Amino acid sequence: MTWKDIGIALISSILFALTIVLTKLGINDFPPLFFAALRCILLLPLILFVPRPKISWGSLMTFCMCWSVVYLGGVNIALSTGFGAGISILMIQLSSFFAIFFSNIFLKEKAKKNEIMGMLFGFIGLFFICSEKGLDGNFLGIASLLTASLFYAFGTIQSKIIKVNPFALIIWISALSIIPFLMGSILMDEPIINSIVNAQNSSWGIVMFASWGSVLLASTSWLYLVKKYPISTISSFRLLIPVFGLFFSVLFLSEVYTLLTWMGAGIIIIGLILTQFKFKNQLMEKVK
Repeated sequence: MTWKDIGIALISSILFALTIVLTKLGINDFPPLFFAALRCILLLPLILFVPRPKISWGSLMTFCMCWSVVYLGGVNIALSTGFGAGISILMIQLSSFFAIFFSNIFLKEKAKKNEIMGMLFGFIGLFFICSEKGLDGNFLGIASLLTASLFYAFGTIQSKIIKVNPFALIIWISALSIIPFLMGSILMDEPIINSIVNAQNSSWGIVMFASWGSVLLASTSWLYLVKKYPISTISSFRLLIPVFGLFFSVLFLSEVYTLLTWMGAGIIIIGLILTQFKFKNQLMEKVK
């Protein structure tokens, strides 16, 4: 990777982690699905200047459901059920393991031993975290994060297949997500009028940051890297997201984690590292 692309990967990782931490604060004033809708509404005017990606409506809607509706909605719902931002970020990294699984099916990439071991460690770590007191009965939060990770991984694989401009793709899936988010908010959330009237200025600032910083800048940059490099090459940078996430959650939210949580987090990170590890014999084969 070039130094420019390494910088893009680092900035994207920081923005992804920081956005989820700040979202935890934002949903104190806005219902979770309405918060996601606001993120997308701020980008809506851009469709007047950005042509629709040259892919079928079916492919566009599928990507919209994976990378926007289910992913953003699932994360926000989990945060609203009591999941800490740091733990949520860790669980979302399970998408890396799901991506390996999907790449075997759709990209015909054979899973390596280290990737299988990494997936095993990841799910063991998930078991530790979900066994934490206070989370062991949070089935909605756990299911929301697992579903978000699963669909995000599928969307990542789809982005390797379709050949479109990443910026245009993000703009249009954001626009198409508004109605599903608003409908979901009406059905599941509290009345949204009160949140609009009573929201603090800081919460509106968080919405703007989440929209322009994460949805637009970070997601577009990540799609650019996904299209340019193999998934195995850039996935190592996703290891930094939970590191930044835990740091920001302690810094901004004063979250405190028990030994069981840290053990689960450590096991997941080990699993993520294993997916990037190259066994010696594999390296020797490449040399030969």
